[in-house]
Amino acid sequence: MGLGKLSVQYLLNLRQSQKWDRVLTFGRLNVASRPEWTNKQLTRRNFPSAFSANSERINDRYLADDFFRALGAVTVDSLDASGFEGATIIHDLNEPVSREYWEQYDLVFDGGTTEHIFDYPMALSNAMRMVKVGGTFITHVPINCWCGHGFYQLSPELFFRVMAKQNGFKTEKVLIHGLWPLGAIYEARDPEEIRERVELISMSPMLMLAHARKISATPAKITATQSDYETAWGQYKTGSYKYKVVKSRLAKFLKNGWNFYFKKTIHNRTYYKKFRFPRE
Repeated sequence: MGLGKLSVQYLLNLRQSQKWDRVLTFGRLNVASRPEWTNKQLTRRNFPSAFSANSERINDRYLADDFFRALGAVTVDSLDASGFEGATIIHDLNEPVSREYWEQYDLVFDGGTTEHIFDYPMALSNAMRMVKVGGTFITHVPINCWCGHGFYQLSPELFFRVMAKQNGFKTEKVLIHGLWPLGAIYEARDPEEIRERVELISMSPMLMLAHARKISATPAKITATQSDYETAWGQYKTGSYKYKVVKSRLAKFLKNGWNFYFKKTIHNRTYYKKFRFPRE
């Protein structure tokens, strides 16, 4: 669980237009980027340095609490199922969070916790309920080539459909990137907009940073349906749905090869476009 370079850069860029008095992190987040680099990113944007020789650490890594304080947070809480790392709120995210924490935070940040929670929908709904209206939820989780890391590898469409108007949210950005330090960052398209599943096959581990804004109170029941099923069901009701033709084995083989090498890679510009931070 931690803040990498992309998380740091994204939060710094977002902070230019937002103010986060109260921040909640899932787990005691550490900072994976070098403290010297992180301090430099802060000071060049007129924020104070976050880390010094006296800053608190866990396993030789600085804690993210001081980073959020440098961004202006008055309160930085951390939530964990165990108190072994000093979290301020002890709660199992498999269970509903107490109402006293609903709509209490300007920013809820998941830096790689929810994929380890068995009841993932409950963990996500807890996060959504704890964000204030007008506040922000950001999650940075694994999507490809992470089998065994946690319980789940996740999908961009999950966030587009869950972090939607019917649940009191608006998805602002979904970014995809690899682990290599100088690798490109890509923005995923919403499958509902392009009327096609946005899939991904990769040869190395990939991560996703998803950012959503809370626009209204979270309803009692959170709902989501994959967009292409909604379309198919609507077509079926109107009598316009066409069943897919079963292809020959050769046609399937050729289509699978095309998908693997071209269509379903990060280089498919219908699905993914390169993302760059604004120049300062």
